[in-house]
Amino acid sequence: MGCRLPGAASPSDYWKLIAAGTEAVGPVPPDRWDQNLYYDPTGRAPGKMSVNAIGAVDQVDGFDPGFFGIAPREASRMDPQQRLLLEVAWETFENAGIPADSMRGSNTGVFIGIGGTDYSK
Repeated sequence: MGCRLPGAASPSDYWKLIAAGTEAVGPVPPDRWDQNLYYDPTGRAPGKMSVNAIGAVDQVDGFDPGFFGIAPREASRMDPQQRLLLEVAWETFENAGIPADSMRGSNTGVFIGIGGTDYSK
């Protein structure tokens, strides 16, 4: 199993978060977006949110394109969710003790949970 969740970079981190009753929602990190464009504390501005907090996944910029045989230029244009998906899929094999190359040509299912995105860099 593998995961990247707000406040947890692995299944064991997630379990620790749950066991401790830790809240993983916090202020919007300034590098994610300009809060002034999307936040209105009154909740009356059309198209703006009235809550200034999110559950953010950390380290979305730590992708190693060479590890996956991807050119840096191509990786820079990939949606961060796609990069995280590749990392977590690899970590899943590692956590299970399965050499990833042994899966080539196998009859294997993959289940993915992902949210919408407006990434356009």
